[in-house]
Amino acid sequence: MKNFKKIVLTIMLGVLVLLPSAVYAKTEVKTNEELKAATKNGGDIVLQNDIVLTDDITVKGQNISIDLNGNTITLKAYIDVFEGSLEFKGNGLIKDDREDTNATIYVYGSTDSKAVAFATLTVGKDVKIETKRYGITVWPCEVNENSVKKAVPTYGTVVNFNGTIISTNKNAGAITINGNIQNNGKLENAPIINIGKTAVIKSSADTAMYAAGIGSWNIDGGEFEGNSVIGIKSGKLVINDGVFTAVGDPKTGELYGNGIISTGSAIQIENNAGYAGNMEIVINGGTFNSNKGLSIYHYPPTDKQENALKSLVINGGIFNAKFKLLDNDNVTIEYGKFANEIVGYLKNGYIQSKTDGVYSVSNIIGSGAGLLINGKVNTDYVKPGEEVTISTMGSFELDSVEVTTSDNQKITVKDNKFVMPNKLVRVNAKTTQLYDILFEQNENIEMTFTTGGKEAKSVKAGAEVKFNYTPKAGYIIKKISLVNLDTNKEIEVKDNTFTMPGASVQMKVTLEKVASIIETSKPIEVAGGVDKTVAEDLSKVKVDNSKTGLAESVDLSKLEDVTENDNIEVTIKTSLTSYDKEKNVLVYDIKPYYSVNGTEKGIISNDALTKAVKIELPVPSNVTDTHVKVTHKSGDKVIDTKSYEIKTRGEDKYIVLETNSFSTFELSFYTPASVENPKTGDNIMAYVITLAGSVLIIGGAVVVLKKRFNH
Repeated sequence: MKNFKKIVLTIMLGVLVLLPSAVYAKTEVKTNEELKAATKNGGDIVLQNDIVLTDDITVKGQNISIDLNGNTITLKAYIDVFEGSLEFKGNGLIKDDREDTNATIYVYGSTDSKAVAFATLTVGKDVKIETKRYGITVWPCEVNENSVKKAVPTYGTVVNFNGTIISTNKNAGAITINGNIQNNGKLENAPIINIGKTAVIKSSADTAMYAAGIGSWNIDGGEFEGNSVIGIKSGKLVINDGVFTAVGDPKTGELYGNGIISTGSAIQIENNAGYAGNMEIVINGGTFNSNKGLSIYHYPPTDKQENALKSLVINGGIFNAKFKLLDNDNVTIEYGKFANEIVGYLKNGYIQSKTDGVYSVSNIIGSGAGLLINGKVNTDYVKPGEEVTISTMGSFELDSVEVTTSDNQKITVKDNKFVMPNKLVRVNAKTTQLYDILFEQNENIEMTFTTGGKEAKSVKAGAEVKFNYTPKAGYIIKKISLVNLDTNKEIEVKDNTFTMPGASVQMKVTLEKVASIIETSKPIEVAGGVDKTVAEDLSKVKVDNSKTGLAESVDLSKLEDVTENDNIEVTIKTSLTSYDKEKNVLVYDIKPYYSVNGTEKGIISNDALTKAVKIELPVPSNVTDTHVKVTHKSGDKVIDTKSYEIKTRGEDKYIVLETNSFSTFELSFYTPASVENPKTGDNIMAYVITLAGSVLIIGGAVVVLKKRFNH
């Protein structure tokens, strides 16, 4: 029994392993005969060659997918979808040069009103159909009673088109639903045509797309061109997007019972008693062009015929050519841009606006000086449900805002924002004009204006304005003037503050250049007789003598050849003049220099210095001492002697010399014999902490020794 179970399980596993490959197997075909055989079985078919089709492809219950795989099918026979599904995909071409047939691909439906998705045709985005007839026709099921052909209802037909159709026949367009499909004028389960965004349709016929029989057309985008682009006699047409261009000559609409005659319109609507009628058109977007005719043309039926156009709703779109409709057409325009006046078709009390000859819908009206709605002076239309922001131009301040509908209902406004209802809206705002503070900024001064603690460039009349300025080094302010631009009169300024008049003002500042002084840094020089090893060692030490305080210390009045408008540059030049290797003594020669307008003038005398400066001097890396004694000499005369602690910065050693006179400085290194006891509380605490730590360490050691001893 156990062995039997094992055998069954093994078989089942084998089946499961093999099943996917069986289900998803692809049949590769190279000839007409192989394609004929493959389509009878259904499944996925991949072309490996161009094929001339001499045997019909007939879909009756199969689900077939044909990947053109870069190849061409040339038709000498029919492609019929009676029941099931047929898909063309992959990059490739279906070429039909026949002139003795109605269409390249026929799609039939069911006579059963409950048959859903009975027959489905799908054309992929990379598939191109070149034909001298209709590219795709939804064809009625016909029966012959007493030798008379009778049209019967057609249900459950779906066409999904995303590719390209080029039709060159003058009597047949690209896609059509045959006019004999009437289904008692009802749309329930009638044929459906879905056209995707990648579709391209061009036709030489009267219309590129012909909605003769009852059905639903859903166009989501694409490019379409024909003498007339869409001709409709029955059914529902929904356009969401796309570019529709009519290139035919304009003609007066003419009723025709065996096709449709082009009027040169992007969309032409024909009332014809011989067809199902019951037309509904919804346009949500798209661009509608006509080189010579109209964007939409509904021409009149016979005198006794009722209007078969139940409704035309335009929710958006650009209509670059005019439209012409019947007086009794049920038309509603929500939004769009039009070449016609549209005021008579607007819903919800919306109003018409006109800019540069283009009519558009406006559903929001604003009043208030300087008012902006969504950042615009004039807002044509705001979609219901969208948020609207109320603001003002820079020269106005928003004080309050009230929003009401055309039937006087108040709209809630929060933070100057509200949600747009599906009604005409009026925005009433109170604003205060702001006046500009004009000041031409330049590189030699920074100026700011504040009111109420906030920086401002525009201020309301009566506001107190304070200004702050910072001139660039080397410049002083000689004069500040503030002028009322309406009266050209001076405005009183006190403590850098003024009251804003009811006009814009201009501030003018007169600057005067004065002597400026900056400090630069020079690298330390080494005399020729100094030991090269020491010279190289000291050259590696990084010292910063760019901010010694020399610039702040110099009394400019005691420098020769300096005027109040000059640019002064000061620097300290340091030279290592000698090194005594045995005594480890360095001698530095330090002198301050100055330049006027880029020309060096000489040494700054000691009497021109008002306070001490701080200079960094490098110390050789081999010095192990902690301190240095610096003997300041003038010739053989000792001026003073000071001790400095040697500092470190990374691996560099240096001292900071402080002096208010210059000549030579002799450095000798030493380590003090004793160190003073620390006097600060912080240092005492450090010793306490160290002592406590030592006690803990000793205690720990005793415990360890005790354990070892006991052990």
